[in-house]
Amino acid sequence: MPLRWVLRLAVALAIASWSPVAAAEIVWRGGFEPGDLSEWNEFTGPVDERVTIVDDPVRDGMYAARVEIRPGDLGNGGLNRVEIGHHPPGVGFEGSERFYAWSMLIPQDVTVGAGWHLVTYWEAEVLYTNAMSFRLYADNLFNFATFVGGEQVHWSTTFEQGTWHDFVLHVVWSPDPSTGLVELWYDDELAVPATNVATMHTGGDGIARPNFLHQGVLRWEQIAETEVVYFDGTVEATALADVMGGPGGTTGTDGGATESSGGAADDTGGGETTTGSGTTSGGGIDEGALESGTTGATTTTTRGSDGSTGSDDAGVNAGDEGCGCTTSRPVAGLAFAVLVLVARTRRRG
Repeated sequence: MPLRWVLRLAVALAIASWSPVAAAEIVWRGGFEPGDLSEWNEFTGPVDERVTIVDDPVRDGMYAARVEIRPGDLGNGGLNRVEIGHHPPGVGFEGSERFYAWSMLIPQDVTVGAGWHLVTYWEAEVLYTNAMSFRLYADNLFNFATFVGGEQVHWSTTFEQGTWHDFVLHVVWSPDPSTGLVELWYDDELAVPATNVATMHTGGDGIARPNFLHQGVLRWEQIAETEVVYFDGTVEATALADVMGGPGGTTGTDGGATESSGGAADDTGGGETTTGSGTTSGGGIDEGALESGTTGATTTTTRGSDGSTGSDDAGVNAGDEGCGCTTSRPVAGLAFAVLVLVARTRRRG
């Protein structure tokens, strides 16, 4: 067969096999590449006024999110918080293995208030109890802890301002401490070796609850400073190769569109929700337990990728609807060789 026909066949196979996502193991992206917050499906606090999509500084792709928080920025439970979140489908969560990657920057000229901050954390659906957190304190003390079965601080460092920091978190989600696992890379260095620990809370009914992700700032209400944090490149995958470019080499995420994929709600319950403005009412927070990892029952407003909103009260998980999950199709043989020419890029700020 003439070479030109071989090339034409390769192109035809590539087009026929094309999916928006080149990597087959990417589950969800929250890297702001659509230029908005449509990849996320929960909004807590005055997000519309305080979260801005920017093109500088950027760690990955074209856009990042600037999160600003001021005294008086109140979210659920009357707490000082500005957060975006992602509720994954609950089906198949227990026992799943995930790799989460993201980048975070605190500008050099930002004064970090003397008190606790939760900047990235996972919380149990319905129970609204923290499963694991990345926390910032006075003097830029930064740590990673899990809370199922009691608080365990696995790692701490001093968070350097004025530069991007990269995180890759490996989790096996399980309420069984012999099955659950965490492993952490920080700035391309292994910070927490693979460690068995319970990673899911179990309700009074004996059922383990899936966890959903928060990013932004939830902080001690007495902090008086206005603070700014940037996030970029958040991604969830099922393989380390999709979030690391090899030993010690973080690559970030691909571009590409996402497709909505609904997930089943766990329970239903009462409470009041106001949609449209991104604010909600109802639900209570156990403020005294926040620093040790418990947030209590909350009401949140969720938004699907189409901009629709839904409530997530203590017992309502409408946030599963319209979660920005990606899908992909296998690409075989010569077609894959053509597709692989579309390379990942990472822009280091």
